[in-house]
Amino acid sequence: MVRKLVLTLIAVLGFCLFSAAQTQQISGTVVDAEGKPVAGATVMVDGTTNGTTTNAAGQFTLSAAADATLQVSFIGYETQKVAVGGKTSLTIHLGEDTQDIDDVIVVAYGTAKKESFTGSAAVIKSENLEKRVVANVSKALEGQVTGVQTSSGAVLTVHDTQEAVMKMAAALGYDLSEEDGAKVYEAFCRIAAKKQTVGEKELDAIIASAALQVPPTYRLESYVINTGNTISASAQMKLTKNGQTLSGVSLGDGPVDAAFLAIESILGRHYELDDFQIQAVTEGREAMGESVVKLRSGGKLYSGRGISTDIIGASVHAYLNAINKIVYEEAANA
Repeated sequence: MVRKLVLTLIAVLGFCLFSAAQTQQISGTVVDAEGKPVAGATVMVDGTTNGTTTNAAGQFTLSAAADATLQVSFIGYETQKVAVGGKTSLTIHLGEDTQDIDDVIVVAYGTAKKESFTGSAAVIKSENLEKRVVANVSKALEGQVTGVQTSSGAVLTVHDTQEAVMKMAAALGYDLSEEDGAKVYEAFCRIAAKKQTVGEKELDAIIASAALQVPPTYRLESYVINTGNTISASAQMKLTKNGQTLSGVSLGDGPVDAAFLAIESILGRHYELDDFQIQAVTEGREAMGESVVKLRSGGKLYSGRGISTDIIGASVHAYLNAINKIVYEEAANA
């Protein structure tokens, strides 16, 4: 009887410890002393790299243990640490920081105190900006600081219509059918609902994923890349088409160029490379890389997307994805 009771207590204790270790979805709102939402605040699970930022309404959602502590910070406000305490919904109030704002420098990756900042910084007087007749802040900064470049790429928001999305797609060079336009807009709405804003490169990736999805004529079987700082890059590619294995070898100006040229040697055609993008979609040494390739054929733009932990593999998949779209449309119009 005693043994049974002890086992029961151990089981209950184990269940409690297991439950405490489980993560839960936590939603919350960050507001200032007046109850107004604080957009762009950083919300981190204390002691981890797990975190997020608040949207325009000051809202956030993340996963954390029931006994975790959240650290919330934003420039001009005092950092707050809030215990989750098993709650799934939180309202976090940030108080104004009393330190002089002149002692804080905003940098590309956050903020730094003036005395601890080791980079180079410049000051632009407000009267100099007021004299300029410009449409936005980026334009106002142009030419004011030596070595600083600004980018004013168009941005879409969750409130934009399909017409606005198609207008940006056309500006990027795409001629989408009504069916593909609807698919792209549907995918855009899903992404924008989570990110609030979508830039040109992100729209490129959406179009590559959603528009003109076709059965692959060419499939990647294998590839071997040789490269180094003392040899020319070479690529050996093997593709399959209708069950037949096709091989190609080429030298190139780097491993990706060699891979693309090897594919072209198999196809017996050259395609104009309009744009090539690479970016990481996860972090760490085993990060996933995403590649977007834009090819031009017959005056029309075709884009392909590839994802892999091997950035060359991602590039090859993206290139083949774009080529398969060209081949499919050419066969359909023949």
